[in-house]
Amino acid sequence: MKNYRKSLPPLDSLLFFHAAARNKSLALVAEELFVTQAAVSKRIHRFEEWLGAPLFTRQGRNLEITEAGKALASDVEIGLDFLDRAIEKVKAQSSP
Repeated sequence: MKNYRKSLPPLDSLLFFHAAARNKSLALVAEELFVTQAAVSKRIHRFEEWLGAPLFTRQGRNLEITEAGKALASDVEIGLDFLDRAIEKVKAQSSP
């Protein structure tokens, strides 16, 4: 069995990235995730450092997604959808 803790970033990084890729605004991401803009910026920056690749260019509080970011966003969306469906199956089985 693969040790995902060694090969994947913290999974909340994917949620922050996903929200940023859709919203392209730190303010909107912060509002969606109930955190501050600074927290969003810091989390995205750490994720970029972990990857070793820029995912966004920044202009003030606005984000412009890079080509690498676009490619990753597509795959992250698929992965999150897959996890969401898997969780829903288990939740549905345990509900009356």
